Amino acid sequence: MAKLAFLPLVYLLSFPHSTHGYGSGAPPSQCVSLVPGHGLTPKDNSNTPYVVKLNSLQLKPGASAEVELTHDGSEKHFKGYLVQARSVSDDSVTGTFEIVSDDAQYVQCGEVPRSAVTHVFSESKESIKLNWIPPTNFSGKVEIVATFVQDYANYWVKVPSKTFEILESEPESEPESELESGQESESKPESLSEEPDKSACELLDRLEASTRQMEAQLKIQRTWIQNLKSGSNMKCAAQKASTVLVDSAVDPSVHLARFSGEILKSDQTLALPSSLAIGWMNFIEGDDVRDGTAWNWTGGVSRYNNSHFSLDMELTEDEFARNITTSPKIIERWTETLKNNPKVEEQFKNFKFAMGQIFGVYNNDNPSPVNGNDGSLGIRSKGPRNETALADMYAVFYKQGTLDEFAINNHGRKKKVFQACKWYSKLPEGFSCGRGAPVDESCGSFERFIPIKCSEIVVKVAQRFCKREEINLEDPKPDCHLYVNWT
Repeated sequence: MAKLAFLPLVYLLSFPHSTHGYGSGAPPSQCVSLVPGHGLTPKDNSNTPYVVKLNSLQLKPGASAEVELTHDGSEKHFKGYLVQARSVSDDSVTGTFEIVSDDAQYVQCGEVPRSAVTHVFSESKESIKLNWIPPTNFSGKVEIVATFVQDYANYWVKVPSKTFEILESEPESEPESELESGQESESKPESLSEEPDKSACELLDRLEASTRQMEAQLKIQRTWIQNLKSGSNMKCAAQKASTVLVDSAVDPSVHLARFSGEILKSDQTLALPSSLAIGWMNFIEGDDVRDGTAWNWTGGVSRYNNSHFSLDMELTEDEFARNITTSPKIIERWTETLKNNPKVEEQFKNFKFAMGQIFGVYNNDNPSPVNGNDGSLGIRSKGPRNETALADMYAVFYKQGTLDEFAINNHGRKKKVFQACKWYSKLPEGFSCGRGAPVDESCGSFERFIPIKCSEIVVKVAQRFCKREEINLEDPKPDCHLYVNWT
């Protein structure tokens, strides 16, 4: 595999695990317990500094409740949360939410989309506001319950609101008798000078802003779909992929792989991109396929503010794995190499290994697919001051299957490949993330990637690339992009 000036990528998927927290939001697997995966004992709710506030303890049929997650006056902020509504009669999850605050995303609990809400970013927050909408024809008593995470060791589970009641619908009244003959109806139009309903105006503003954001995102996604349809390696998957792309944009409750982390700008006047995307290449093909048929995939649905971001894949893990293809000439080369090693030859038949990069898209540019591994990954979409946004020290990986160490003939000499000490041999199956690190002289002469949580990615906004003598993987410069010389 030829040398690649790799501009890092980052895959931010957080897998549920007994000792793992969810920096980019709680997954649906926590819907029943609402307990973070920190492996510690929750704090006593009788001493919680947080409250769940309601605007009313009685709701008329068709009305919604205004909900606020906040502190009790102690000024103690929280970093994470998961909130849902429970019926008092049977403790079942009920109703749906409407997001009001920015740092919020839907979670689907059971069969009901938007039945819970969790955080997007792990930065401190003082208040989260939501609207809760009861199911149609529902009446009874309800509590809003929320888990608040102050930090890794301090969290409170299922902190309840006051119990409130959704009233029964009133029986329909008898229709009024028709007006007697000759009697005129005096129907008056509403006066345009009346004071508008403030809450209705605020709701309209939110809906309009959300629609504008979704339209911009869908414009980018349609371009990605077109790229998929026209790609020689992706024609068979295009129809399925396009369906997933649009569905995940319209329904945020769909749970897909996620990347998240910080956005770093050394110069605050530099512009943020209009969106973030991730470009993938086939690690096995490397830069050995230069005829335009190298496999690649580019996409993602992003959310961000000035300091943090999250990026969701549009394809599930199974869909993504099925999309990864390898050039016939590469398969032929590997098969020939492994013909005397039947065990590894059989492993290779089921082996898939992809590598990607997160980058910024400015001005809704076309996030064109990666063309193999020809010097870098991703595109060079630039902002108004020639800035680019890249996760420049991080890599995202997808691996299916394993390969044992084997030897190849390299100019008459035996060269070991996939040695157990190599960083790529140590990657787990499925999605994982890494950060660039200096050379491990006990196993080769190239830089490497060390494992990190997929919620610890940093996307840097800068106007230039570092000179080689400026690159220090242990103390990276904030004002230039570097690359990890991993092969």
